[in-house]
Amino acid sequence: MITSPSASSDAVVLYSTGAGSAVQRDDDRVTLTFNDLAITLPTPAINELRDSARSLAADVRRCGSDCRWQLRVPQADQRMVIVLTSEDVLALDDLVSGASAMMELNAILEETAIDVR
Repeated sequence: MITSPSASSDAVVLYSTGAGSAVQRDDDRVTLTFNDLAITLPTPAINELRDSARSLAADVRRCGSDCRWQLRVPQADQRMVIVLTSEDVLALDDLVSGASAMMELNAILEETAIDVR
């Protein structure tokens, strides 16, 4: 589902780069904005996208030249394919990896939080 970013007051920016941002929404979804694309995914799909972007970024680094790359984006009922330049692949890898790391950190902090009432 390609949407515009959520304007929800409960949305939290997980990670941001010069190429885009990842926003955790209050409905257990994450909206990635990247260049002129906005993609909303279920939160667990971010790790799948991170793994795909990481693998593709490794191929880009080995290739050494600017090419066009296809990346499959996980969707609930379909797979969307986006075409990226080598530079875009590396930027998306950075964005999705950062968002995933922040989600993991938030989960750890929530697990260890002490209720002070």
